[in-house]
Amino acid sequence: MTATYLPSYSTLCDRCRLLELDDSALGSRGIYEGGVLSLEIEYPDEIRASYHNAWEDSFPQLPVLSESTRKGCKFCEHLRTIFRQEVPQTITRIYCYGTSYQCDPNQRVGLQSLNIHADLYTDEVLVQNVVFCFALDGEKSEASRWLRLQAPPAHDPLGEGNVQLIQEWLTKVENCNSSTYLPTRLVDVRSENGDICRLVETSSAEFIQTTETESQSIRYAAMSYCWGEPDDAARQLQTNRETYKERVSGFPMMSASPILRDVIKVAREVGMPYLWIDALCIIQGDKDDWERESASMADIYKNAFITICTPASDTCQKGFLERQSSSTPIPFQSRVNSSIKGVINLRFIGTFPSSIDSVRGFYADMAFEESNWAQRAWVFQEQMLSQNLLVFGASKLHFLLRGDLYSEGGEDCLVGYLNQISQDTLPPSLQDEWHDLRAWVMRNYSKLKLTKRADKLPAISGLASTFFKSCPDQYLAGLCKETLNRDLFWSSLLHGLSLTKAAVLENLEDPHSYVAPSWSWASRSHGIVFVGRHVGTWGDDVAAEYREEYVKLEAQVGLESINNRFGKVVGGTLTFQGVIAPCPRQLELSDTEGLSEGDSDEKLLRANTEDGRFIAMVRLDWSVGGKQESAEGLSLVLLGTCLYQDEEESDSSSVFEDNHGYRKHRGPDIEMVYDEELDRDYGKENASRYGYGIVIHPARRRGKYVRVGSFETWPHTERGSLSYFRNREPQLVEIV
Repeated sequence: MTATYLPSYSTLCDRCRLLELDDSALGSRGIYEGGVLSLEIEYPDEIRASYHNAWEDSFPQLPVLSESTRKGCKFCEHLRTIFRQEVPQTITRIYCYGTSYQCDPNQRVGLQSLNIHADLYTDEVLVQNVVFCFALDGEKSEASRWLRLQAPPAHDPLGEGNVQLIQEWLTKVENCNSSTYLPTRLVDVRSENGDICRLVETSSAEFIQTTETESQSIRYAAMSYCWGEPDDAARQLQTNRETYKERVSGFPMMSASPILRDVIKVAREVGMPYLWIDALCIIQGDKDDWERESASMADIYKNAFITICTPASDTCQKGFLERQSSSTPIPFQSRVNSSIKGVINLRFIGTFPSSIDSVRGFYADMAFEESNWAQRAWVFQEQMLSQNLLVFGASKLHFLLRGDLYSEGGEDCLVGYLNQISQDTLPPSLQDEWHDLRAWVMRNYSKLKLTKRADKLPAISGLASTFFKSCPDQYLAGLCKETLNRDLFWSSLLHGLSLTKAAVLENLEDPHSYVAPSWSWASRSHGIVFVGRHVGTWGDDVAAEYREEYVKLEAQVGLESINNRFGKVVGGTLTFQGVIAPCPRQLELSDTEGLSEGDSDEKLLRANTEDGRFIAMVRLDWSVGGKQESAEGLSLVLLGTCLYQDEEESDSSSVFEDNHGYRKHRGPDIEMVYDEELDRDYGKENASRYGYGIVIHPARRRGKYVRVGSFETWPHTERGSLSYFRNREPQLVEIV
């Protein structure tokens, strides 16, 4: 959408005139602060504007809005455009049941947003509850000061005011950045070179001679952007073996792709002499160079003075310096102070779930969560590793200084907006650092998009190398050797997907699409989540002691390159010796709710013995359609158990008759109470203990298996569901 700027307020229909703000609902008097008169916001932070004026429209024709638009209502015209862009084509009816203003009396920006609450239907089925969110802003005026409105986004993101703002932000970086690290290559974009930019080797005598007179360490900015579709990416300016000498000799700025021209312009405006751009600083098509440089991603982004991020663009063939916001100005007349009147701009931000709390940070949310840039897998580690990010959103400029968010428009700083990774914030223990962050990292990373599926592990190799810097041999294709028995317990997020058992098995064993062994989450093309809230696998959510229930659990992977332990793998084997039990032939769909993940409609399957005794809840890596699912060929591999307990550590035995020297692990000291009466009835070692493990299926190669799901047993159920695993001889299997 292009920006709409009107000199006065817009014509509104009778329905939209109800949007005009009654400020007496916010407070009853004005106060002076710093010589400025503003409304004292006294009342709740959500003010309902028209909850008794519900209306609906059919989609996609939108006849109600179209008729109002024809009669001249500018907000109906604005809303019609928004609905056509934001609402899925499968929707047939939009029911708008209310609007509300939101404010925050404790913030510099008081009146913040207008939210239109709506239900989306397909035929008569409710599909989704959403909020169409509009930020409120205004030009400098009595009305804007009275309501404490933020200023409108600047027409030009590199206008004088914003450049000054960026310089102020960069001053904060100077106080906490003293890195001397330099990547192998940089792009020299200094203004004294005129229209010419050139690639430089930072170890070359020429570069050292040029920079040795610098009074401070050499600054460079890294770039985080979308290459776009393969055709767009192929047309961008790149460095390969054939063009390397040309890039070193120099190339005209205009020969670069639009997004690179914009980033060069930004660098020159803010005085950044060098850029790191992957298309130019990595020799494309050179496998050895790519391996070396991709292994250095963590250092490149962690040590950049700033990282310039471009959510406003979704392809290298599109720049990011053209603002894309739309607004409708509406009149305001104060009912508290009749002398104050003016205009409020309703500026569309985006569509959000109905559980909306505040517009604070939502401009940034659109950039960091909803943009195409944010959906790119490579971007995940780029923003997590970078210490300082200059972010060009579609409508606003943002700056992240070590996780704290600053934004254009006069908003207060949002402390801790993004949890970035640095050596300063990592816990000292490998086990602690991995389990504190792995569930969140893998949950968010695994669902992101990759042009090349084979990049699943390389695209997170920078984060992995940071976690495992002191012990790289502990890393196993996205898992940790030290905590392998718990890392194996993950589940597939299949929302919106239709995967068959045959397709999953075929994909896991197809050598042309191989990414990782089946027991690694990286082998899946969809999102995953670590699921063990009840069985001691989620760090701080561990309820009590857990115990390894096997004789042997070992894993190894084959690396494509010895230069990068965190990159691509070409094979892997998990050797397990312990209890393996056959899965009952039929699994029944359970009424029990699955994962409490917002985008998951997970199906839990109940495994029962032939006489109806409960064994376990099973999660499979393919879509479940009916009330029953065939479990032909499936086996249950018991990895561990967990006992909820009070302060006293349990002395209960293993599932095996004796412990065979298995290790016990004490969980955090969390007070959990179990049912002692049931313990007496069922036997303590089974009745109160949760079990967890993975589901396997025979592979094509004889004697090998692939991982196809997970399961957990629950305590206090029919003499303890772990009884199914007792008195079984340990078996030895290899899972590939």
